[in-house]
Amino acid sequence: MAEAVLEFALEKLSSLIGKELGLFKGFDGDMKKLCSMFTTIKATLQDAEEKQFSNEAIKDWLQKLKEAAYEVDDIMDECAYEELQLEYQGVSGKVQCSCLSSFHPKNVIFRYKVAKRMKRISERLDEIAEERLKFHLTETAPERSGVIEWRQTSSIITERQVYGRKEDTKKIVNILTSDVDAFPSENLSVYPIVGLGGLGKTTLAQLIFNHEKVVNHFELRIWVCVSEDFSLNRMTKAIIEATSGLTCGNLNLEPLQRKLQDQLRGKRYLLVLDDVWDDKPDNWQKLERVLSCGAKGTSILVTTRLSKVATIMGTMPPHELSTLSEDDGWELFKHQAFGPKEEEQVELVVIGKEIVKKCGGVPLATKVLGGLLRFKRNENEWLYVKESNIWSLPHNENSIMSALRLSYLNLPIKLKQCFAYCAIFPKDKRIRKQYLTELWMANGFILSNEIIDAGDVGDNVWNELYWRSFFQDIETDEFGKVTSFKMHDLVHDLARSIGEDLAKEAINPIQLHKIKSLRTYRGCYNTRKLYPNVLKCYSLRVLQFRQREQLSSSIDHCYRLQKLPNNLIQLKALQLLSLNDCRKLSSLPPRIGKLSSLRILTTYIVGEEKGFLLEELGPLKLKGDLHMKHLGRVKSVMDAEKANMSSKQLNQLSLSWDINEESELQEFELQGKILEVLQPHTQQLQILSVDGYKGSHFPQWMSSSPCLKYLTYLQLWDCKNCLQLPTLGKLPSLKCLRISKMINIKYVYEECYDGEVVFLALESLFLWKLPNLIRLSREDGENMFPRLSRLTIDECPKLLAETLQHITALKKLELRDLPNLESLPVCFGNLPLLRDLTIYNCSKLRCLPMGLSLRSLNIERCREAEESLPDCFGNLPLLRELRICDCPKLRCLPTSLSLTSTLNLNRLWIEGCPELEK
Repeated sequence: MAEAVLEFALEKLSSLIGKELGLFKGFDGDMKKLCSMFTTIKATLQDAEEKQFSNEAIKDWLQKLKEAAYEVDDIMDECAYEELQLEYQGVSGKVQCSCLSSFHPKNVIFRYKVAKRMKRISERLDEIAEERLKFHLTETAPERSGVIEWRQTSSIITERQVYGRKEDTKKIVNILTSDVDAFPSENLSVYPIVGLGGLGKTTLAQLIFNHEKVVNHFELRIWVCVSEDFSLNRMTKAIIEATSGLTCGNLNLEPLQRKLQDQLRGKRYLLVLDDVWDDKPDNWQKLERVLSCGAKGTSILVTTRLSKVATIMGTMPPHELSTLSEDDGWELFKHQAFGPKEEEQVELVVIGKEIVKKCGGVPLATKVLGGLLRFKRNENEWLYVKESNIWSLPHNENSIMSALRLSYLNLPIKLKQCFAYCAIFPKDKRIRKQYLTELWMANGFILSNEIIDAGDVGDNVWNELYWRSFFQDIETDEFGKVTSFKMHDLVHDLARSIGEDLAKEAINPIQLHKIKSLRTYRGCYNTRKLYPNVLKCYSLRVLQFRQREQLSSSIDHCYRLQKLPNNLIQLKALQLLSLNDCRKLSSLPPRIGKLSSLRILTTYIVGEEKGFLLEELGPLKLKGDLHMKHLGRVKSVMDAEKANMSSKQLNQLSLSWDINEESELQEFELQGKILEVLQPHTQQLQILSVDGYKGSHFPQWMSSSPCLKYLTYLQLWDCKNCLQLPTLGKLPSLKCLRISKMINIKYVYEECYDGEVVFLALESLFLWKLPNLIRLSREDGENMFPRLSRLTIDECPKLLAETLQHITALKKLELRDLPNLESLPVCFGNLPLLRDLTIYNCSKLRCLPMGLSLRSLNIERCREAEESLPDCFGNLPLLRELRICDCPKLRCLPTSLSLTSTLNLNRLWIEGCPELEK
């Protein structure tokens, strides 16, 4: 990681030297000298990065280099900050603009201090550069990709016994040897096997390659170990030599390709490309064209650690190789540690099974640790292995350390420190993706440029690490966007071994400032004791407290925050300001529009004076989520137009007029015009919420399927003067619709029905406090709500239940606050998928229709319900779960519900029903 740290410091130095700022005059020569020294040292870093794993002295030397690079980085940050301070003070008139002069006293003092620090760091770097000579490190030319030693593989099965891969082998063999007519029309089928280093991809490929069915099915079988070089010339030669057993000499590419096609043409062959790392589509496409000359049924089996490679090369979904089960892991470990005949010692078996858990289902780790203990029978020796960091144990070139180290060394320089930074999280921790990318931004690991924002760069970095199998177990939201992930324990160990200096936990806060180059601090101490010492931590980028108080790249979920500093606009590089759940925040700092780098602003609070108006949003190139509050303060349509909403690349937009005097005084017609011009750039909009809008009509853009093509969630809340809803039935992606507190609404879909599918994608509908709602649609139709599976009806007293009879996909129904509802119509028995029914505050409901196939019934807050539930509630033969809450008058269950004979009921929950509980 030292290479990445130094590269970053070097970039910053070069950038500031190029600017020739007046503040740096007098020590710009020192900066150029540092630049030169860094460049000299950098040439040996690739070799040092590899050797640090086996040489403690080199590891210590790299640590010294990192600390020096961090200090240079700190100095550069202080210089940049000082320059901004002087510029801001000059512009604001607090001091005379002459403060920018290099002769200003403040400037002279600052330059003197920085010059002394530069001299010290320059001397230290001289020593570091001198010390490197004793390690005899190999210098690497910048254009070289690396000098990593790659392992060679062959098709010969090297393992005497393979555990836990029978099903994987069977599945892939069946696919490869299936009837050739089942193959696609093209004559080349590529099947990728993807997985973490050490997981056994090569072993699985060997099992497949030598399987009897495969041997009999293919006319020709070819094995090529790819590793680092995927050039067309090298690959063509390798395949020819593997096919014929003869060397190719120094033939040019053209005759090589003809020779290869002569060997393969018209034959059904299997080619195994083992250990592919190259992720450049062009390289594969060139080779693919040469290989596409075999007979139908020809297959290529690819093994790789990179999901990106599988995506580029595969013609079918990849086979993602899983970790071993604990049972299979134990069998492998036992075979290595005890051999086939030795009797197992009980006390060692107990420890051994704990060691197997430590290996996390990775066969290579299990095999290595088992082999390490092959001739050790002392219990303490086994305990030592169990309790040790796997990276500190003895290893050789075939160890898990070597396997995973290769993944790290193969990373591009700028990704190395992003991966190593993951060491700050505890093992087995679920990590929020957005939070991690924000931490990368806060530490300066990822930067924006004129084309791509830092947030997008962060997404790309995360994707790259995921494609390389560093991350796993992803979770996604309803839109398919990754929200969180985990790291395999061994990958986490790798990150810790590289980035152990990046984050410190449980340090006495009094000692904080003594830790060199501390970038991230995570603690749980009393914050009053912590702050004075934090102020001395000049290297700190991230400070996080356990009691949900944190300082990082965002201010997030800070419930007590009341005010932000007015000079926030000095943070010219600020890209993300997250103010979610900062409910006590009543205003933002003035002139927020001057934060020209700002890309994400989750909340904008409209004010009434210059500097706080909606026009501040105009110059900002925002994306992501935005909540615009206090829109009742907007005085004119022109003010709203100045927000320039069509330029924002938003995924989520919330517009709210608060229920207060300001909002009531704003003319309703004006509100309609304001909402019209607040139309965002709609090509990316997925979530839209309008709250407290008092206009009588919604603007046309809210009814347009081209405008809201990607909208999946819509909430219309307390828009009490609107006469009807927008035309929503034709929105192609709308999955969730929530409507509440709208007095005049009679229908969700008011238009004439023309037989087309309406609400094609809608899955969830929530209706609350709609006193005049009569039906879901003015006209019934067979193609309405074809996917609606969840429906909540709350305080809609006039809604006719019969209107629900065509919602045949309905799975969950909630009926809330319908005190006059006496029965559900017979048509409810014709809802074949209805499984979950909630009845809340519907005390008069006495009848359920026959034919319900409910699995779950929840009866809650029916306080006027009679002593016994009607017998119809017991006529539910498939009921699995019954929940009855807050029904104080209820004394007994229906006689038809016999708990002793109803075998299907497996959960009964009674709460707040004192008479029934007796």
